[in-house]
Amino acid sequence: MTADYIQRKEAGRKMRISLLPKALRDIVGMLEPDAQTGKTRSNMMQRAERKISEQSDHIRKLEESALMDSLTGLLNRRGFAYALNRELGRAQRGHNKGGLLVLIEIENLKNINHIHSTRAGDVCLNLVGHALKNEIRTMDVAAFIGGDEFALLLPNAEKEQALERAQKLALRLNNMSFIWRGTEIAITSALSLKSYGPGDLADSMFRKDRKNTTEVKGAEARA
Repeated sequence: MTADYIQRKEAGRKMRISLLPKALRDIVGMLEPDAQTGKTRSNMMQRAERKISEQSDHIRKLEESALMDSLTGLLNRRGFAYALNRELGRAQRGHNKGGLLVLIEIENLKNINHIHSTRAGDVCLNLVGHALKNEIRTMDVAAFIGGDEFALLLPNAEKEQALERAQKLALRLNNMSFIWRGTEIAITSALSLKSYGPGDLADSMFRKDRKNTTEVKGAEARA
């Protein structure tokens, strides 16, 4: 006999009298299901949790794909803008001391597209994208801005050290080539470096001025 019932003798027989209102008894019944019902509810809960997890993963992948360039495997312009604003915000709050923005222009991409086809140009861009991914640190950001331009963001990088890295990168990029329909095509690029720190804005980082900008030309870097 559970605590929610009492027994009373009446007219020579025992009676069970409920101490709980019917609505409350229904709630108790829901909280104390039999084994089969409990198992079913547990399975439903597990399926619901899996469904929510799958949907969350799908949404995350969609969000990531919206920030990525499928050709190069790097961030696209939108993804880079997000990363740049984040780093500028960190510098503004004093969480880092700033760093360097490196803009990379593939100087002969237009000629490659015109002479050999845009498919050859895509091969060139894909090759440069893979090279940049192999050169950057975990904290760095690489992106394909569009057209013939790539960008690197080097947080917490001293200008002198970053310039040395940029020169090595320019040397590598300007000594790259690929074979297209039996013809070897060399890649020519130029790099521009611009430092950033607290107080800088994303828009000002892309202005084509020469103030605080160091250029590494492709012709100078080719071995």
